[in-house]
Amino acid sequence: EDKSESIKWGYQRQFEKGKVYAANMYGYKSNRGTLDIIEEEAEVVREIFSKYLSGMSESKIARYLTENKVPKKNGSTKWDSGTIGRMLQNEKYSGDALLKKTFSIDFLHKKRYKNEGQKKMYFVENSHPAIVTKEVFKASKNPLSNKIICSECGALYRRTVWTKRNKEKEPVWRCSNRLKNGKAICPNSVTLKEKPLLDALTSLINGKTKSKEKTRLELAKEL
Repeated sequence: EDKSESIKWGYQRQFEKGKVYAANMYGYKSNRGTLDIIEEEAEVVREIFSKYLSGMSESKIARYLTENKVPKKNGSTKWDSGTIGRMLQNEKYSGDALLKKTFSIDFLHKKRYKNEGQKKMYFVENSHPAIVTKEVFKASKNPLSNKIICSECGALYRRTVWTKRNKEKEPVWRCSNRLKNGKAICPNSVTLKEKPLLDALTSLINGKTKSKEKTRLELAKEL
């Protein structure tokens, strides 16, 4: 128990100093508290993000990698959607690190639990070399990703950022077909501002939640 507490204390001090450890993370190798890029694996990571933002689902990306026999960290060439999903949500690929995501109860229990506020967490910005840009990573986490379909050509919408005349940044969503191939390919697709879209999505979710609660109360009265 003393040894376990000593090790925990050591890791705690390392976290506070911004040291990052991810021994089995695809695309990187740990090097004394920092992460070095493995370029061959990094190319696969970039391809995963690119395909996802172009509209390919996690399961289709996994199938593509499996069919092309792309090796994972352990040498296996069988990929699954869960692995792809976790990679798309891992902030370390953008050069940042959220530390202490999981924890164990004590030295007798091997099982680790998701840290949902029970323990102190550490966020280290720009802690190591990034494989994808922060813009690409944020776009992959956006709740609107792979959800908006162009009514003109059927392509998925993709997030991009406009710079206004006053230098202010404004995120918008545009037809990926038009962005890639030009206006002539899809001339009538509209540009959608992100904030109204997120406001509408929030309103829809809140409405559904209130509707479910109202139904539950009405059923409770009947019982």
